[in-house]
Amino acid sequence: MKARKPARKRAKKTTGHTWREKVAQPSTGNLRRAKLQGDLRQLSDFFVESRNPAAAWLCWSLGQQWGLPVSEPITAEINRFAAAIAEKAISALDGNQDVVITGDLVGALWDTKTRRQGSTPIAEELRLWDRNIEIAWRVHELRKVTSSKDEAFEIAAREFGISESSADHISRRYRARLKAEEAEIDDAGH
Repeated sequence: MKARKPARKRAKKTTGHTWREKVAQPSTGNLRRAKLQGDLRQLSDFFVESRNPAAAWLCWSLGQQWGLPVSEPITAEINRFAAAIAEKAISALDGNQDVVITGDLVGALWDTKTRRQGSTPIAEELRLWDRNIEIAWRVHELRKVTSSKDEAFEIAAREFGISESSADHISRRYRARLKAEEAEIDDAGH
């Protein structure tokens, strides 16, 4: 008899781990700032990989709110968009009546065309990326307390409603980044 895939269920975020809760916390203390810098770095890496403009704008906004610097690719994207809007506004102010700044124009200047055709919608892609980071962290933590990596994959798969091979694939994708981030947080805490 063929084994069934586990039913997909949406894992609930634990208190203090939603983005809204992260955003509301102050950026004081070395440990907290290291974690926030890790969040900004992950968002920046995701933007570079996916060209998801929502990731760039979220990273920029959080960096401003937390008083932390953002990476050069994020700054370049925000400046690119601002310059494109400014060029249209200057043209309109200089009397070019053909320039009309509409939501469609702003959307076009936001530059989602660099994404591959048929790609996942921007917000869904951002949500899936965040879920994958959460899965990778969970597997990373489970590997410290379980007897084998397969057991860690099994537990994570059950908790997130994914297959064990997906848990393995996701954890391998982010393993090096998570180890580096964990080391940075440990250094900040000592």
